[in-house]
Amino acid sequence: MPGGFVALFIVIVIAGVAVSIANAGKAREIAERTGQDPGRAMWRMFSAKDPQSELRHMEAEADLTEQNRRLAAAQRETNERLRRAEQAAQAAPKASAIQPAADKPADERPAAERLQELQDLYTKGLVNEDEFSEKRREILGDV
Repeated sequence: MPGGFVALFIVIVIAGVAVSIANAGKAREIAERTGQDPGRAMWRMFSAKDPQSELRHMEAEADLTEQNRRLAAAQRETNERLRRAEQAAQAAPKASAIQPAADKPADERPAAERLQELQDLYTKGLVNEDEFSEKRREILGDV
């Protein structure tokens, strides 16, 4: 009977060592993937009270590190696109944003429809009273 307990004890010790080796391998893989020191990661795992919990924590840290890398790369790309757009805007000839009234195409809609649209814009507060009056006179002048 004592031999059975010894054999059981040896099996438990071997299983514990196997789990520890597997955990160490996972810790090393996580550390290498995130650019950390593998030795420090394995030490962190071995010195933890709950190695499985520590491995989950290391995985979460690795995921955050990867997300931060992707965000930083996206930010660099956005900054580069913005810089190119600013350069293109500075290099482009300065065109007048306001066309003379003669160049604007005439609005072919009926005056009543245009006046109703203008009234809606005024009611919503999108045009002030002066703009409303000026555009109203313009529409009525076209009639």
